[in-house]
Amino acid sequence: MTLPPQIHKKGFIDNMKKAILFKIIIGIIAIIFMGSSGKMTQKFIDHNHDGVMDVYEDPNANVDERVKDLISKMTLLEKIGQMQQLWQLDLMNDSRLFDEDKAVELVKEKGIGSFLRIPCELTPQEQARVISEIQNISMESRLGIPVLFGQNACYGYADMYGATVFPGGIAMASSWNPELLFETAKVTAYECSEVGVYWNYAPILGIAREPRWGRIGETLGEDPLLASVMTYYQIRGYQGESLKHRNTIMATPKHFAANSIPEAGLNHRGVDISDKMLREIFLPPFRAAAYAGAGSFMAAHNEINGIPCHCNKYLLTDILRNEFGFNGVIISDYSDVERIYSVFNVAATVEEAGRLALEAGVDVDMVGAWQGEPAFGESFVMNIEAGIINIEDINRAAANILRMKFELGLFDRDLTIDPEKALKNISKSQKQNRKLALKAARESLVLLKNENNILPLNKEKLNSVAVLGPNADSRYALFAMKYNNPETPMTTVLAGIKDKADDDFEVYYSQGCQGLNSSRANFNEAVQAAKKSDVAVVVVGESSVTQETAQEIVDIQASAGEGVDRARLGLPGIQQEFIEAIHQTGTPLIVVLLNGRPLAIEWIAEHADAIIEAWGPGEEGGNAIADVLFGNYNPGGKLAVTFPRTEGQLPVHYNHLRWHDLNQNYVETLKSPLYPFGHGLSYTTFEYQNLTLINKIKSSDSLVFNFKLKNTGKYSGDEVIQVYLKDKFASVTRPVKELKAFKRITLDPREEVTLYIAIPIEMLAFYDISNNYVVEPGEFELMVGSSSEDIRLKKTFSLEGMKRAVDYSKTYFPEVKVNR
Repeated sequence: MTLPPQIHKKGFIDNMKKAILFKIIIGIIAIIFMGSSGKMTQKFIDHNHDGVMDVYEDPNANVDERVKDLISKMTLLEKIGQMQQLWQLDLMNDSRLFDEDKAVELVKEKGIGSFLRIPCELTPQEQARVISEIQNISMESRLGIPVLFGQNACYGYADMYGATVFPGGIAMASSWNPELLFETAKVTAYECSEVGVYWNYAPILGIAREPRWGRIGETLGEDPLLASVMTYYQIRGYQGESLKHRNTIMATPKHFAANSIPEAGLNHRGVDISDKMLREIFLPPFRAAAYAGAGSFMAAHNEINGIPCHCNKYLLTDILRNEFGFNGVIISDYSDVERIYSVFNVAATVEEAGRLALEAGVDVDMVGAWQGEPAFGESFVMNIEAGIINIEDINRAAANILRMKFELGLFDRDLTIDPEKALKNISKSQKQNRKLALKAARESLVLLKNENNILPLNKEKLNSVAVLGPNADSRYALFAMKYNNPETPMTTVLAGIKDKADDDFEVYYSQGCQGLNSSRANFNEAVQAAKKSDVAVVVVGESSVTQETAQEIVDIQASAGEGVDRARLGLPGIQQEFIEAIHQTGTPLIVVLLNGRPLAIEWIAEHADAIIEAWGPGEEGGNAIADVLFGNYNPGGKLAVTFPRTEGQLPVHYNHLRWHDLNQNYVETLKSPLYPFGHGLSYTTFEYQNLTLINKIKSSDSLVFNFKLKNTGKYSGDEVIQVYLKDKFASVTRPVKELKAFKRITLDPREEVTLYIAIPIEMLAFYDISNNYVVEPGEFELMVGSSSEDIRLKKTFSLEGMKRAVDYSKTYFPEVKVNR
């Protein structure tokens, strides 16, 4: 794993030298200019229209000084206005069109600081036009404070026509390619910023240990290290070298914290978790996000051990701010400040809920309103006068929000956007961005099974293929979550196969059955198509689209996504029965899964000839799947989450504790997973050799080792090498293995490379029996392989020295180098 180019250490130093040289030259020019004219004119935007450059208007002033100056000029109500984020409907009239009068009232008169989504049609031109109008209105306010617009652009700005839709979180994690997340995040930042959106509510950092939960498909997998590395690169892609660059956006890691293991798998439910598990498993991706410089964080819906996250000072202040060193904005999730009162009942009034959230560390109340009055509202004024709320908490929250706007450069440039230019800029990069979307979709595909090497399909030996199933020609099944527009050009699996098939290659299609619909009206049509075909490609799974978001297709119902939780993990509806009917034809069966969670597909794993896990692969998903089917691309993705045999096994994950090693199975099934974490096949084969420890390891060193990797097959292909460690004896129970390094590598046939890996010893730290974060000396097992179960090389080593404390607030990553 290497740092993105613009933050590589050497590159950073070179850039610093250039910056210093540039400042010296500018300084000399300024001295010459001032010497000849006696004064120097400096450009600035006069936000408060007084004809004088105030400190907060000075682009060369220190950000903290600018914030302090602006705060000193604001009234209490203006500060509170910055702490409120309203919904797009608050800026719309009854016809759901942008209402300028409402914008004047909310932005100019009340000083509302931000809005969730844009109140207009979702074309680039319309978004640019409306945002420009609102920013012009903000400039007419007393202090001219710009407005921010927040969006859920988690896998591309999928709400906007023409924007690029990439694979969802669990799919991107299955690529095991952090550089890919960096590149896709850059594209998302460009497309958002071109229309004036600079605040993105991504990435989603829940650790995926509860597949019944509907949003597991938006996470970055079940492993803390994999999720942490992916998080780091994604945030650097969004935020770039400087947030002041107009094509960067502020990242918002969410949901802080542990919302991915809700009780009974139901969204928003509570979480009962030890501090040890919270810190070792669920917080590391957020710690990495802070390390990457994330500008804002979003609190989680849930409560932890009886304390709602939105009023959990230990979580938001003690850990996030004080331990992780985060000094940006903490925003609530949708209406969750009010839920402290209305759902959790730990506040007797909405006003008290607002006070608890504010004191815990929340700065912005997203879409908060209770009977017309938000928790972060005018009640704060009375509570301050009564001594119930400390004015310093208001000043802290307002200052954090203003600092974010200064860091984004919003005070120092014209925020109006030419609508046609916005469309032109987004359109001209579409072809290149679709290539990246195809690369991302390809790399995220996981080949779960390939019996007798049925794949890739040989078009010279086949005359026909049946493409069947409810997701075969569904554009909606390609989306990773429900926030999408219906105009995005999506290539379905059927379209991709037809495009890749030769002219004389027959493609038969039948939907067969529909999502959750129980109609068998098209069963026979699909069966007949399978009977007359050489092979059947059956595309099944889930969809995150509801009737509300796809009104023209009335039979679609959501089976994955936010608020769509499941009690059973098999295929929804009658899809299992449908697959069995196709299997009975005797035609070779290839199953393609488009889904938002790991499914319990034990029957399919036993009877299908091949299985491709495609998740929500985005706009180029159909082309990517067709490329893998016909051998135009060799799959190399690996599972970022474990597949259970049945929901009765839950929770099931690779890094379980030692008790799981006891020789005990269920009455009905095995205890082992159906497909383990890190699993994924290829059309070629790889050989691992010569694992060598380079150093004698002490508790202050790094574990350094190397080994050889060779492509022994006839195809070029990608292998994801995975390094696991096992602490053989410790003062508390430890996992059977933990991922400590990984790397995706492309090798040509017969090509061999040597990998050199250095793992900082701090990555072996854990919380001991006294709840201290330490590295303990002792015996460890080093394991290198192709999955968490497919271990190819092993070596035992001793960690010498004394037990020592490790700073939990710091993030450590391994270093992996490839010598060709």
